Amino acid sequence: DNDNDNDDSNGVAAKQALPLSGKVVHGLVYTLTEDEFAKVGSTEGVPFGYRWQSCLVYPYRGDGKQAGGNSLNDPNALPIQAYTLVEPNAPNRTRKQKGTNTDANSSNDVEIPPSASYLGLIREGARLWKFDKSYQDELTTIQVAKTNNILFPDGWEGPTLQLAEKATGTKRTYMIDGY
Repeated sequence: DNDNDNDDSNGVAAKQALPLSGKVVHGLVYTLTEDEFAKVGSTEGVPFGYRWQSCLVYPYRGDGKQAGGNSLNDPNALPIQAYTLVEPNAPNRTRKQKGTNTDANSSNDVEIPPSASYLGLIREGARLWKFDKSYQDELTTIQVAKTNNILFPDGWEGPTLQLAEKATGTKRTYMIDGY
């Protein structure tokens, strides 16, 4: 997933992926009917929690090495139009440059770390879909949020997904070859 519209798009948790030359943002693309698209929007809190953002995507089949980077740099690769969910105020936010205390818009911009459960799902997806090794390595460096939640100390995302799988009789690996 590479955003060429000069707008921000969501990466892992609260981390913003800026449209930088040569920057690869990995993710999955699904084909949805209009009803499915509307359902995703309503379950994800559009327009209050998130909003839809148009983006250009360079599709690739993961090899666990650098297929994503190769696709982005392939002069014959053709992007496809897609949509991603972003924070409602994403166009006004920019990520701070490392080693600085300010950015172009705000000195109060704070990155919120993901829960251990959510980051675990992201890492699992990156491994199963064979995203680029450099991205999988980057995911291992992300610090998780500290919590005092005694019911879900690692976050609620993993248990919620497991409950949904049991309720529907599906598994999140059903679309991956070999599973």
